[in-house]
Amino acid sequence: MLRVRELLALDHFRGAVVAAGEQGLDRMVENIAIMEVPDIEDYVKKGDFLISTLYPIHRDESKLESFIPRLVSLGLSGLGVKLNRYVDRVPPACLEQADRLGFPVIVLPEGSNFSSQINTFLKESLHRKSMELEYRDGIHNKVMEIMLRGEEYEGLARALALQTGRNVTLYSAAVEKLAEHRVEEDFDFEQQQVFDAVRLDQASSEEDYKRFFLEDGCAVFYKVHYGAEKAGYIVLSSRQRFTLTAMERMGVEQFAMAFRVMTQRQRALDELERRYREEFTCDLLFGKVESQQIAASRAKALEWKLTFPVSILLMDVQLPAGSSDRSSVLRALRNRALPAAARGRRPDTLFLASTGKYIVAFLDAKAAENPERVMQVFGDVLESLHIGYAAGLSRQAENLRQLPRAYQESKDAMRIARQTGQDRSLYFRDIGMYRVLHAAAGSRELTEFCRDTLGPLIRYDAQHNMELMATLDAILACNGNLKQAAKKMFLHYNTVRYRQRLIEEQLGKRLACLDDYQDLNLAMKIYRLRKN
Repeated sequence: MLRVRELLALDHFRGAVVAAGEQGLDRMVENIAIMEVPDIEDYVKKGDFLISTLYPIHRDESKLESFIPRLVSLGLSGLGVKLNRYVDRVPPACLEQADRLGFPVIVLPEGSNFSSQINTFLKESLHRKSMELEYRDGIHNKVMEIMLRGEEYEGLARALALQTGRNVTLYSAAVEKLAEHRVEEDFDFEQQQVFDAVRLDQASSEEDYKRFFLEDGCAVFYKVHYGAEKAGYIVLSSRQRFTLTAMERMGVEQFAMAFRVMTQRQRALDELERRYREEFTCDLLFGKVESQQIAASRAKALEWKLTFPVSILLMDVQLPAGSSDRSSVLRALRNRALPAAARGRRPDTLFLASTGKYIVAFLDAKAAENPERVMQVFGDVLESLHIGYAAGLSRQAENLRQLPRAYQESKDAMRIARQTGQDRSLYFRDIGMYRVLHAAAGSRELTEFCRDTLGPLIRYDAQHNMELMATLDAILACNGNLKQAAKKMFLHYNTVRYRQRLIEEQLGKRLACLDDYQDLNLAMKIYRLRKN
């Protein structure tokens, strides 16, 4: 295919004048049609460039007035008019419409021969098609060489950069850099610019190509599809502003085939590793590994230096609605949380995997020295992903046989964190009385004790909507300090004092009495567990 402006540079079109619609000169010409009948709609198709003497309609003013809009609606690329045969000028109304609609109207050279012009176009089209096939064949051979040599993303980026003469960066669908090759060593753009560009792309159209002007250069993003999914991005960039030609686009799309194959292969490897990690993790947690030597050997295959003692951090993450893929969460925790938890050391003594239901991190003794810090590190990453979670950290397991016990501890702490809602993460050592209550969760006596102790307050709240239960919970959480409780609930101190008096009246107990305080504290803990 040629653009209209390229058509005008061919033999037998030289000397043509653009009479109107100059802004449409980049329309693509797929074929040339001749107008010999008034009802031209039945004889043209989208992409045709129409040449005519206007004889079939030159005496019909109504058809002349609607002629240009009709051609535009049919998707034609332009109109070439031969004058001084039946008409000596293009009607002004047609020119005005052409300018308004961006539709090129060309006055053909005097003595134009329609047959010669069509032959010239066909000859050029065949020549370009031949060049295109030759170019495509060359690109195909390069891509096949890359695949047959078993090269990875780096080889693909290098070959495409050398082919196009521009910097090439490959990104995953999650906008993680896979490989890069630069031909302009002094030019680069910030990762943040990539994220911003991708967000703009996703919020706009569904076009596969998108060009962005960066602070000091230009980049073209090509979305690589993998079936109905997005496999990633091929980004070509340069300090100079540029537009990809049709041939270059074809080359990018050929290289994208290799990108898809590599992505498919990597996904298969990732899935195999994920299954191996998950199987190994479950075997460890459920005591199915026979010896520490076998465990260390299997761990080494996953680049994990398994040493004891080990603590277990168990996380129950709440994925967005409609999503069941934990891979992006695992990747973020592996890339960001594990190095931070290792505190500058090599993180190969830490290990992260999924059990299928939970995410589990195995922490060495050094990482677990400060459990609050470790839980904060993982929590910060999850919160940055806007993911809800509950987490529990076990005490240390001194050997392989103690791992199932540590797993149960982390699960208990995680469940209590989720049920009480006081903390997102809990260390098993700090759950205190909840250990006993959680173990006796089905006890009838616990239920009756909670109902007898707090029942009057629950009923009062239901009738008067006073939030006395919430106030009691805050007072107990603040160890009886009313000022701290008022601050926690964003209430005036006097309001909390008034509510305290109501609580004591309804329950017949005094918070200042140690026995009463202990009863209320225990009942509230049972209530938290039962409520969730």
